[in-house]
Amino acid sequence: MSSLRAPSGQPGSEVGQLDAPTVRDRLIPDLIGAGLTNRRIGRRIHLSEKTVKNHISRLLAKLGVAPLSHEDA
Repeated sequence: MSSLRAPSGQPGSEVGQLDAPTVRDRLIPDLIGAGLTNRRIGRRIHLSEKTVKNHISRLLAKLGVAPLSHEDA
Protein backbone atom coordinates (compact mmCIF):
# COMPACT_ATOMS: atom_id res chain seq x y z
CA MET A 1 0.00 0.00 0.00
CA SER A 2 2.76 2.45 0.84
CA SER A 3 4.28 1.96 -2.59
CA LEU A 4 0.96 2.98 -4.14
CA ARG A 5 0.63 6.08 -1.96
CA ALA A 6 4.20 7.38 -2.13
CA PRO A 7 5.49 9.14 -5.25
CA SER A 8 8.50 7.49 -6.91
CA GLY A 9 11.70 8.21 -5.08
CA GLN A 10 9.92 8.99 -1.80
CA PRO A 11 10.26 6.88 1.35
CA GLY A 12 7.94 3.91 1.16
CA SER A 13 8.04 3.77 -2.61
CA GLU A 14 10.27 0.68 -2.77
CA VAL A 15 8.45 -2.62 -3.13
CA GLY A 16 8.95 -4.83 -0.09
CA GLN A 17 10.05 -2.01 2.19
CA LEU A 18 8.51 -2.36 5.65
CA ASP A 19 7.28 0.59 7.66
CA ALA A 20 8.56 0.82 11.21
CA PRO A 21 6.24 -1.09 13.53
CA THR A 22 3.78 1.06 15.44
CA VAL A 23 3.04 0.73 19.13
CA ARG A 24 -0.12 -1.20 18.22
CA ASP A 25 1.87 -3.42 15.81
CA ARG A 26 3.85 -4.53 18.86
CA LEU A 27 1.03 -4.48 21.43
CA ILE A 28 -1.67 -6.45 19.62
CA PRO A 29 0.45 -9.60 19.05
CA ASP A 30 1.43 -9.50 22.73
CA LEU A 31 -2.24 -9.42 23.72
CA ILE A 32 -3.07 -12.22 21.29
CA GLY A 33 -0.24 -14.24 22.84
CA ALA A 34 -1.74 -13.57 26.26
CA GLY A 35 -4.90 -15.30 25.05
CA LEU A 36 -7.17 -12.28 24.57
CA THR A 37 -9.83 -12.32 21.88
CA ASN A 38 -10.11 -9.51 19.34
CA ARG A 39 -13.08 -8.15 21.29
CA ARG A 40 -11.16 -8.13 24.59
CA ILE A 41 -8.12 -6.55 22.90
CA GLY A 42 -10.37 -3.83 21.54
CA ARG A 43 -11.86 -3.16 24.95
CA ARG A 44 -8.42 -3.01 26.54
CA ILE A 45 -6.97 -0.52 24.03
CA HIS A 46 -10.23 1.32 23.27
CA LEU A 47 -10.80 0.13 19.70
CA SER A 48 -13.65 -1.69 18.03
CA GLU A 49 -13.27 -5.40 17.34
CA LYS A 50 -13.29 -4.65 13.60
CA THR A 51 -10.44 -2.14 14.01
CA VAL A 52 -8.41 -4.76 15.87
CA LYS A 53 -9.02 -7.20 13.01
CA ASN A 54 -7.90 -4.53 10.53
CA HIS A 55 -4.69 -3.95 12.52
CA ILE A 56 -4.00 -7.70 12.54
CA SER A 57 -4.60 -7.96 8.79
CA ARG A 58 -2.32 -4.98 8.13
CA LEU A 59 0.39 -6.44 10.33
CA LEU A 60 0.16 -9.81 8.57
CA ALA A 61 0.41 -8.04 5.21
CA LYS A 62 3.50 -6.11 6.40
CA LEU A 63 5.08 -9.43 7.34
CA GLY A 64 4.04 -11.09 4.09
CA VAL A 65 1.91 -13.67 5.90
CA ALA A 66 -1.37 -14.77 4.33
CA PRO A 67 -4.22 -15.30 6.80
CA LEU A 68 -5.89 -18.72 6.82
CA SER A 69 -8.95 -19.04 4.66
CA HIS A 70 -12.01 -20.90 5.88
CA GLU A 71 -10.95 -23.85 3.76
CA ASP A 72 -7.53 -23.98 5.48
CA ALA A 73 -8.90 -23.86 9.02
